Amino acid sequence: MEPLPGRRFIDGCVVFNGSKSVFYSGQVLEGKLNFELTSPLHIFAIDAVYLGAANVEWTEVQVETYNRVRRNKQLKYIGREEYFKYTQRLSQGPTVLEAGSHSIPLSYQIPFNCPSSFEGEKGQVKYSVTVYIIHHDGVTTDKIEAPFDVIDPMNLNTGSPDIKNPLVMEFDQMVGCQLFCVSKPLAVSVRLPAQGVCPGQSVPVAVAVRNSASVEITKILFQITTRERFRSQQPQSEYEPPEEVLAALRRGPVLGGASAEYVFPLDVPAFLAPNMEHCTLIDIGYFFKVKIKLSGCNEDMEDEAEICIGLVPLGETDLKNHPMPEKLPIGPLPDPNNQPPYTPSNTRTFTPSQSYQHDVQICPPGPIPYPVVANVADAPIFGSKNSPAGPFEIGFRAPDVSVNPTLPHPVPGYPYPGLPQGQAPPYSGLPQGQAPPYSSLPQGQGSYPTSQPSAPPPY
Repeated sequence: MEPLPGRRFIDGCVVFNGSKSVFYSGQVLEGKLNFELTSPLHIFAIDAVYLGAANVEWTEVQVETYNRVRRNKQLKYIGREEYFKYTQRLSQGPTVLEAGSHSIPLSYQIPFNCPSSFEGEKGQVKYSVTVYIIHHDGVTTDKIEAPFDVIDPMNLNTGSPDIKNPLVMEFDQMVGCQLFCVSKPLAVSVRLPAQGVCPGQSVPVAVAVRNSASVEITKILFQITTRERFRSQQPQSEYEPPEEVLAALRRGPVLGGASAEYVFPLDVPAFLAPNMEHCTLIDIGYFFKVKIKLSGCNEDMEDEAEICIGLVPLGETDLKNHPMPEKLPIGPLPDPNNQPPYTPSNTRTFTPSQSYQHDVQICPPGPIPYPVVANVADAPIFGSKNSPAGPFEIGFRAPDVSVNPTLPHPVPGYPYPGLPQGQAPPYSGLPQGQAPPYSSLPQGQGSYPTSQPSAPPPY
């Protein structure tokens, strides 16, 4: 941060421990607020605000007719869902920061029910920590923001048992070589060893062909595709962009009258598959597709089935073989069933000035009640968002309000962009008891919440 007139700040930044700005859901985020002052500065407080939220937004053109006159009207679809919004006081009362370098520790335990960071065509899931240095008047602030990414780790070994079961797709068709010849059966069986795979794996695709006809299989196409679906809250609607092909494999031909078995390796691309199970606004699904092209005038055979792309492969307990270790957070996977009490590793006192009795320090360790309940639904209501069909199907359906009437629901006070003329604003006003933004606090009010580092309740 460049020096500001009258504020004397230089090189203000938030640095995460380990120099990586990516964390697992349930992991403790630790870092430091570093800055330099060219001269002493009177401050009222230093607050760190941790925020995780999903936002969706898109615009569609609606055709309206008035007195036989057609006109286009833009309709905006928006939605927001917060997973946490927590304010942590890094100082104790008004004080003076002396000239020189300062480094103030901060920490926060990310809740376990947070979806992965995601950036899509019509929506995203983002996380950030913003530090507000509030001057002695209680109104003037300096803001330092640092985004970070979250990975919600999906362990295929602890998911639904069906993930471990083979995926079998059967194709049967009566085919003939000419228009008036006798049709004969053609059967093709495609088998994956499991319905759950991980990025970087080479999946053996077993194909068994029983062809009693003289028709040739000119090509067999295997694909792994992904689909996204975005849900708005105001007004309620859905948007699904075209699917994307992640991996493809072409094999063939297979001659007519042949009966044979083949095994083809299908490589899953190396990427970080977002886990959106705890997000009700964005779905991401993965599918295994097979298309069999036949010679002559015979119709092609095709089918698809949903698969699960996780983080921890079947039969493994860690990520030592992950193809992208440099993209993963530092440290082991957090276990919600065996989580030790959260205690910040750095609790040293930060003393800015001896002329004041108040010291700026990190809040004392120890859990406090989970500050914000994420706007998520239990898995049985919607199903997992990137799992095979069946009890863990992707869903791709609007939330059932009759089952849970509280979903979907907006977050009041969200500053949505301006709406087109004639479209009512979706939400307005702040919830009862919510503090106004920092810049609107009257001088000397000092009503910012004070609390200790947050930790979700034990599971």
